[in-house]
Amino acid sequence: MKNKKILLIIEIAIPIIILGGSFEIERYISARVEKFSNNIVIVNEDNSALGEDDKPLEIVNRQSYGNVEGFSENFGFIGDDEALVGIGLSQEEFYKKYPNEFDTSNEKDDKLFDEANDDIYGNIYRLKLSTLEKKPLPLGIEVSSLWSDLEPNVNKITYIKDNNYLIYDLKNDSSTVYQKASDVKEDIGNVKGNWSKDGSYIISYYDGDLDLYNVKEKSSKKLKVKSDNLWIGTIPSFYSENGENIYFIGTQNKNNDSRYQRTGIFKINSSSQKIEEVLVLPYRDTQSSDYSKESGIPSNDYSILEEGKKIILNATIEGKDGTYIYDVDSKKFYNVIPHVNTDAEGSYCSAIWVSPDKTKVIYLNKELEDGKKQWNLYAAKINGNSLTSKICIYRGINFPRTISNAVQWSGDSKKILFFSGSEKIEKNNFVFTDKNEVNIITFK
Repeated sequence: MKNKKILLIIEIAIPIIILGGSFEIERYISARVEKFSNNIVIVNEDNSALGEDDKPLEIVNRQSYGNVEGFSENFGFIGDDEALVGIGLSQEEFYKKYPNEFDTSNEKDDKLFDEANDDIYGNIYRLKLSTLEKKPLPLGIEVSSLWSDLEPNVNKITYIKDNNYLIYDLKNDSSTVYQKASDVKEDIGNVKGNWSKDGSYIISYYDGDLDLYNVKEKSSKKLKVKSDNLWIGTIPSFYSENGENIYFIGTQNKNNDSRYQRTGIFKINSSSQKIEEVLVLPYRDTQSSDYSKESGIPSNDYSILEEGKKIILNATIEGKDGTYIYDVDSKKFYNVIPHVNTDAEGSYCSAIWVSPDKTKVIYLNKELEDGKKQWNLYAAKINGNSLTSKICIYRGINFPRTISNAVQWSGDSKKILFFSGSEKIEKNNFVFTDKNEVNIITFK
């Protein structure tokens, strides 16, 4: 069973990958729907005018160097001078092996296309950042088999091999099976799972419900979610600090009527299995073609702040795309990053990367500068219901591959790691960057 590389989110609607710049912009085009009722409150409609504070964000070191041939994925720091990355064929090697365009309507070409994708993404390596020396993991783990990404301070990944689910410990280079193929009810190799932030649990989707695996006790527990009026709408969208309360993006029917639905973030307690509504958007008429006031959560890009008191997320609220901070007590949304509509087909989700200590955020936004569309990378402090100390850290950035893990924080929340290229090279429906430069930024 192969785990598809670019399929990072599975929604009830069909996910679509759009190439933007020289990297994959993950845009999710759902069936357009109209708001049915509205109790949403948006305050500070444009809360992106970032002000000063008494402890401004400060960069103390910036490094850009080298070229990692064949770089495909950034999984993050595994120490001060080492990172976990994906490395496949270089541009030259790839086009030498695959010189012609693929006809995916042809079964033979379609199979070859999948093989080409595997060759682009390659295997998982340790990369020594100071020397760019690369070393494959001993078991030759493919990027395509990765089940959950690396969590800062955990130093473990999960992956699939021979339909078994395994945990790989990067500290001692050991691998153990935690779920056998015979225990897997359905082929869910494309949907992935999430670690709890403390690394004690693995949370995954299981036949409409949640599977909570206790790493220390080597035991699983099923948490009932699916009902006639509520189901998990985005996979994976699971967030938990320690396995006690698990957040997920879900979809609800209104009073058993599937015509009217709403999206929200819900929380299930692993002991009581009680489900609570944490954040819900207006119900919408799924049969309406009026898209002007739609509301939804188009990606799994969210983070829980202040022990559940606030949530930062990408959302569309009454037709307005942006990144919002939601205050759980007041039930108000604060638009902290407005998304500029620079394309005829609509605006995009801007990825966010929140630091492990929840005090800082890196975000990507598409902007018009001198009539030219480009992606700029920013850093800011999370300060209550707003962002402060905004810094543009890279203008006109081109990420080589998948955007969701393009930026990675160190475990101490002081450094970020990302890779960039100067320009894209597109040929035969595949995209490369001219180089894969290492970027490390250290904050005070």
